[in-house]
Amino acid sequence: MASSQLATFASRTDVAGSRQINVDDLARKLDQLSEAATLKNAFTKEDIEHLVDQLSSYANINGLPHDHLESLLRILTLKKTYFDSPKTRVLVKALVPQGKIQPSTVIYLLGALGEGEHKAEYATQGLLLRWLVMSYDFLEGYSVLQQMYSVIFNFLMKLYEDHSDEQGVAGLLQVYQSFYPDVILRGSRRRSAFKIWDPVWLQNAHLIQSRHEAALDSENIAHDPHRRRNTRMLSKSGKGIVPALHTFEASETSVTLEEVENIRALVDNLQKLELPSQVGAVFQDDMFRNFVLLKGSEDIVSRLDNWTSAALFEELDTEQGSRQPSVRLDTFLHHVWDYTSMRKTLLPSVRDFLREYLLTWNGKWHRSAILGLLSFVQFSHLKDLKEGYFQKLEALLMNDSTEDVTALIRFHTAYMRNIVIQFSSTQAQTQEVDIRIAVKEYIVYVDRINSQAVINLQSKSDLTSILHTALEFYDVVVHVPHEQPVFDIVYPSDAIVYSSVFQGDAVSFSVLCGILAAYKQSFLELTELRAKDSRIAKYGEPDRAYVDHFNGFLMDISNFFWRFRCFCRDPAKDTNALGCLMRE
Repeated sequence: MASSQLATFASRTDVAGSRQINVDDLARKLDQLSEAATLKNAFTKEDIEHLVDQLSSYANINGLPHDHLESLLRILTLKKTYFDSPKTRVLVKALVPQGKIQPSTVIYLLGALGEGEHKAEYATQGLLLRWLVMSYDFLEGYSVLQQMYSVIFNFLMKLYEDHSDEQGVAGLLQVYQSFYPDVILRGSRRRSAFKIWDPVWLQNAHLIQSRHEAALDSENIAHDPHRRRNTRMLSKSGKGIVPALHTFEASETSVTLEEVENIRALVDNLQKLELPSQVGAVFQDDMFRNFVLLKGSEDIVSRLDNWTSAALFEELDTEQGSRQPSVRLDTFLHHVWDYTSMRKTLLPSVRDFLREYLLTWNGKWHRSAILGLLSFVQFSHLKDLKEGYFQKLEALLMNDSTEDVTALIRFHTAYMRNIVIQFSSTQAQTQEVDIRIAVKEYIVYVDRINSQAVINLQSKSDLTSILHTALEFYDVVVHVPHEQPVFDIVYPSDAIVYSSVFQGDAVSFSVLCGILAAYKQSFLELTELRAKDSRIAKYGEPDRAYVDHFNGFLMDISNFFWRFRCFCRDPAKDTNALGCLMRE
């Protein structure tokens, strides 16, 4: 997080003229706070405000050690305190952990929730629950949440009975969707109802944790220079969102993925493998990915979709709150992109996330991951694709920036490649005509973008890079399997062809010649296929003028390179020659 934001955050909890306390003062200050909470006239209002400000300022700069964190938590969970709501909120936000939060702290907090004579006020319970959600990244271990599952779920059922229409309850039910009848969730929002309470607090806590861990590492290395640095597999307090692979409910007869060392062992034990406890680990564990691909079920995909939805939208809320790109979100999006590249289709939650993210996207943040994921959007009619995605991308990236334009063209190249993969292995005879028209319309649409980019950026010194990028798109288009009737021949526009010829770049010219030669071969192969395959024959031959125009490209290049009369347009000498479209 930027230093200016941290300074702003620290100033929110600092009071002019307040003496800064040190770690030796904490125990005494917390004792005073306990007295102020339970004894009505122990301190004046000004003294209490001063005390709260001092503790809050210290905590938000240095974090609280475990013992002091628990002491403050016990004060906040008292049955009744003499703190007003603003002071309670400040104290809850002062629960900034300097190190990892111990399981005992989690158990104590969960035990303090609910109804009862000795429970804290509901407003305070709500604040503490929000704090626990924000502090999830800083837990020492997550097994305690597994062990407390039944307690949390019973709280949830009680909440649902009393407040079934509350958005927060609906959001909690999203978390337990795999364990609760779907009919209960009908009509609720897909995304989590719980936004990060204070994104700046969260990033400040991350910074304090990182600083504390670095100090511990330095101290350990000073004592033992050969000691290996302790890096946890589950490093959520750093930049990772994806959990490590763990299986908590394994039996004696089952096999866990942690025990599988290679693909052979995975195949041999496929039927005995126990599903890991945290399905989100699939995004970074290759063996788990193979397991899902080999033995995927609707239940696994549903659980993964729910987990991904919560992770994406919660991190999006954090990013929007901080108003700067989230490194954690970027890393997670790349993990999701890697998984999607194997699966070849987007999870519904990722599709929903992309639609919402595009509404406010600036075209810069997480560009490679966003465009990579968008290349797996389900293919449909061009009108729908333009309204849902392409118009937004064109508005953001179709400008005078070579970097932006090449990113847009590369996206369409990747998308076209995925279209080829999808329909090369799919028999879609019932929609064959519609798909054939839609694919052709899409190629023509991208061809227009390529031509417009080349024309608009003619004066740019790096026009060559745009040509190279555009030619990659046609290299994908020309190698479509024409035995699949959904594919037709669509060659590059005049602007692409002649710009590649006259740019003076040997690579562009060479690549263009190779692409045109492949198109020539495609025309010949398509003629043979029409004679053999009635499915292809029913579409008839390409328009004669369309073929002649293509042959004109070949004749012009021949005249340019060998005959030195590229601008000649004499049908008597050169049939189909276009004279490089020079006016007479």
